[in-house]
Amino acid sequence: MWDSGRVASSEQNQIAYAGKRLASNQQCFWKVQVWDKGGSPSKWSSPARWRRLSPLRLKLQRPSERLGRRASPQAPAYA
Repeated sequence: MWDSGRVASSEQNQIAYAGKRLASNQQCFWKVQVWDKGGSPSKWSSPARWRRLSPLRLKLQRPSERLGRRASPQAPAYA
């Protein structure tokens, strides 16, 4: 999928993803490895997983259809 290679940074998170676009509902795995000041690498972490969810899509409705019920003409404007 994507290998960042060694990233020269003191940051521990928020490293930008630079791979190809992920598919909706795609399950992904990641592992990390760090290097100490002497340049020695750590062992790889255990794999962790996450899933890219689809963007939330809302369907706009007429006010009379909100919550699945019709508004009554006699209903007060404010409750």
